[in-house]
Amino acid sequence: MRAWTPQMCDFWPVRDRDAFTGPWDQQVDEPVMVIGTRFDPATPYRNTQPYADRFPDARMLTLDGWGHTILGKSACADEAVARYLVDLAATDGAVCAPDARPFDAPAAAAARGTAPQVAQLQGDQLPQQVPVRPTLGGPGL
Repeated sequence: MRAWTPQMCDFWPVRDRDAFTGPWDQQVDEPVMVIGTRFDPATPYRNTQPYADRFPDARMLTLDGWGHTILGKSACADEAVARYLVDLAATDGAVCAPDARPFDAPAAAAARGTAPQVAQLQGDQLPQQVPVRPTLGGPGL
C-alpha cells in the first residue's frame, strides 16, 4: 500500500513551477531537535542522523521503540519534546524507551508499570497556553 499510494502523483499532469529545489542547508537561530524512532515502518531510522546533520547544532533524540511518530508512546520522549518546545532545551543523543511493547494488552503494560498515564483534565485544570516562538521562515512559520 505504501508503495502504491504515491504512484498516482508521479503521473499527475500538474507541475509546480515555483517548487523549492534547494539549497537545503538551513541557518537557524536555535538548535533544531530531530527525532527518530528506531523501528519506524514509514521513516527509516537510518535517515535520522543525516537529516540532523543538515542543521547547525541540531539535537537528536531516539525513541528505541516501534511505530510511526512518537507522541503518546513514551513519557520520556513526550517530556523531552515538551521541554524543547517550552525551553528550547534538548540533550543531543538522548534515547527514550517506549512505555509499552507492541501488542501488549493494557493490563500487561499496567502490571509492568509501563502503561501510559492519561490525565482527565476539566475546565480550570487545563494547562495554560504557551506562546510559540518561530525559528524558521517568516511570520507564522
